[in-house]
Amino acid sequence: MKDKQPRKVVIIHDIDSREIEKAILILRNGGAVTPAPAKYQIVTEAEKIIRAYSRTVEKELEQKKEPEQLREKAANTLLTLGFGIAVLLSVALSGYGVLRLIQFILEKF
Repeated sequence: MKDKQPRKVVIIHDIDSREIEKAILILRNGGAVTPAPAKYQIVTEAEKIIRAYSRTVEKELEQKKEPEQLREKAANTLLTLGFGIAVLLSVALSGYGVLRLIQFILEKF
């Protein structure tokens, strides 16, 4: 078992994002900084992690949307087909009605 070392935890509130409410970073080595602009390294590393997570979530959402889109397309196709059949039947029936009317008129005269 490892010795418990103190950890430095950085909590970032009020992030300008619709998806992320709060970021919690647990730094290694108690937050001991490496040379020069280490604070920028922490920020860029956190950005990389967030981007990677965002890509993963986007892929999962796309995979979930595909079956929904297929069902929606199938439903739209069936609806269009049903509407087309209804139009064809109404045209055929009205045509039949017109022909019966013409036949009735011709029989009378």
